[in-house]
Amino acid sequence: VVASSGTALTKEHLQGLQRAADTLVLFFDADEAGQAAMERVIDLAGAADFSVKVAYAQGPAKDPADIVREKPGELYRLIGEAVPAMRHYFRRYLTSGAGDFGALKRGVRLVLQKIIQIASPVERAAWMRELAAETHISEEHLFEEMKQISQKSSKSPNTVAETLPATAPSEDLSRR
Repeated sequence: VVASSGTALTKEHLQGLQRAADTLVLFFDADEAGQAAMERVIDLAGAADFSVKVAYAQGPAKDPADIVREKPGELYRLIGEAVPAMRHYFRRYLTSGAGDFGALKRGVRLVLQKIIQIASPVERAAWMRELAAETHISEEHLFEEMKQISQKSSKSPNTVAETLPATAPSEDLSRR
């Protein structure tokens, strides 16, 4: 277990952690500042090819330090129930009401921006499948949207757009 202030965690810290583990379980304060810090760390860790999970506080305690102080054993249970970071993003950004296609589009774009940052092409493809299933939007259209996002962003010469297929997968993915 490593405790860190989310704003203080750096790429160098992650490099040190990589020597000891390939999975990170993050547990930050439930307030907006804590969630923003967690998102920053998820992005850094995902780009460094960590497997990242997110633990959530339940009940009145919204701060991990409160949980440790009040119920030390509870922390281990919550860590055991941690969800993959992308599932956290799905919960955070894809929760709009039915029929609100503007909110759906914004949420999908936010999640796609996170998927783009995943270092592993295999993991990226798996999350694209999950996103298609969650939103009922074909992988073909999600890949198209991802390409547009990649083209708009000003990334280094070795961009994610270069790793995307020239066309979306041609197999019928609707049966998945």
